[in-house]
Amino acid sequence: MPSESWSTSDHTRRAGGGSVTSASSIPTLARASGPRWQTSCEGKGHGLLTTHSRLRATGLGSSPCDGNQQARLRSMNVRVWKIIFTAIFSLLVFSYAVQNVANITGGMFASFAYVLSQADHAAYPESVMPVTTQPALIWAVLLVVLVLEFICGTLVALGAWNMWKYRAGTSAEFRAAKIHALNGFGAGVVIWLLLFGTFGAALFQMWQTEIGASSFNGAFQLTVYSLLLFGLISLED
Repeated sequence: MPSESWSTSDHTRRAGGGSVTSASSIPTLARASGPRWQTSCEGKGHGLLTTHSRLRATGLGSSPCDGNQQARLRSMNVRVWKIIFTAIFSLLVFSYAVQNVANITGGMFASFAYVLSQADHAAYPESVMPVTTQPALIWAVLLVVLVLEFICGTLVALGAWNMWKYRAGTSAEFRAAKIHALNGFGAGVVIWLLLFGTFGAALFQMWQTEIGASSFNGAFQLTVYSLLLFGLISLED
């Protein structure tokens, strides 16, 4: 705690040729040679609180506890938004996965069969990839994509829950709570950049058809979401 000294100065007031001398005590703060704050911000000592009040009253400064509290509030605010963004992405992935399950024997199977057959490729009719029409292979590819979508959504949801549990924890605890979410975003990149972007668009050239181009555009958006959230959640709070 800072040391305080009180200096006394005499003031002389002259009136009617006489003089009246009165002593008044004027408080002045003397700088201590040691550190100004020697008690932690969690301390409740009377002397510390009294000194805080005097500093604020005299306009000489504010307690470093105020700055620490504001920093904690800002960090908490950032963490909550990260949790919200993560939860939204998990909901998005699960929504697509559940819709695929609802249409697995209809539209989903038909879409995969159409892309793998490489039908209606007018601009680039030749391809280095063989035409695939066997139902077993189509089902295998379809199920791989579907399982990975559920894995992605589950990891991201678990990451959001862990981050919520440790939202008030230390930096190390909150960083460890992000692991599942980051793995989920990585799985999303594998699904939509590797399977749809690389295999579907580049190798099977699905961009040449309306159905294939629509799938490729959707995969591109989800790839961007995954990469942006991976980078955002990875940042320190």
